[in-house]
Amino acid sequence: MDTTGHYFQPFIRGLFIFVGLVLLIYWYLNYRRINQLKNNGLISKGKIIEIKEFQNYSLDENKKYYPIVEFETQEGLIIREKLGGRYDKQFQIGEDIEVFYNSNNPKDFIVNSRYETEIKYYPFLLGCLILFLLGIFG
Repeated sequence: MDTTGHYFQPFIRGLFIFVGLVLLIYWYLNYRRINQLKNNGLISKGKIIEIKEFQNYSLDENKKYYPIVEFETQEGLIIREKLGGRYDKQFQIGEDIEVFYNSNNPKDFIVNSRYETEIKYYPFLLGCLILFLLGIFG
């Protein structure tokens, strides 16, 4: 009788729980950062000045892009930085945007859009919860 699977089952369940918890913590820290920027950050008008193609080394054939954003801080400092993450072509060069930025570190910013501040992170949260629950109940 082969009982190898029986011995590995607690390990696999523990691995799912551990990975799920780590990803949940990562999600929470990002969620908290976004809320802090929305609630305590300074607001500035900005513009998409360039869109670069993300170098995709995976088998996924969908092209992803990252926009380069330019905005001016209240102190008059011009920030030109890429927007974190990878996107489909949802931004256009020359598009006016509104950003929330950290006054102590203006390169820490987000675009004020529902996708950026809310929707983008829900599929990730769902995946984390599924992993975690599979570890507990699987």
